[in-house]
Amino acid sequence: MNQTNADKQEIITLLNQSLLMANNAVVFYPSAPESYAVRAKIFETISVLDPSASEKAQKDKIIATELGENKAPVIPPADLIRYEPIEEASLLSQVAIALPQEDRVGELDGAKEDNAEKGTITIPAGQTQVIVKSSSITPENLVYFTPLDNLLSSILSLTSKTTCEVQEKDCLGSFTLAISQALPHDLAIDWWIVN
Repeated sequence: MNQTNADKQEIITLLNQSLLMANNAVVFYPSAPESYAVRAKIFETISVLDPSASEKAQKDKIIATELGENKAPVIPPADLIRYEPIEEASLLSQVAIALPQEDRVGELDGAKEDNAEKGTITIPAGQTQVIVKSSSITPENLVYFTPLDNLLSSILSLTSKTTCEVQEKDCLGSFTLAISQALPHDLAIDWWIVN
């Protein structure tokens, strides 16, 4: 099969999306061996493009086995490169490696609706995170985000969400979006806060 550059870019984009969902599974279900096993499978697929991912796959397999009381979880064999996005997402449902980085407050373009606020923010080239401040942040709200550009081999994740203890006039909550590696280009990200 001859792949065009566009095909290769699409594969990289889909792998990044898969890895993001798998990272979210590890964050939200850190004691579930399946989270690590699925991420290991994705790292194995990525290792075709980036051999360093093979080591990450092995680490996740070890963690999955330890969490599964020395029984490796059974993940159906899959070639994630061949799946359509919907099929891929269904494999990884309920699935960000988040490391604290220096704070960086970015400019945002936000709009509010009755039950949601949305906007676009940019992580500048060479930086690894951005903080979005909003009066809409509450402990119950959900934050969704989507990168608008190629993440290369970086991982985009929500690393923190803070709210005001008491609704004060000048108090703003915030959330932090971070990438695992600085990129050589600006990264625009659409975000939504949903009540």
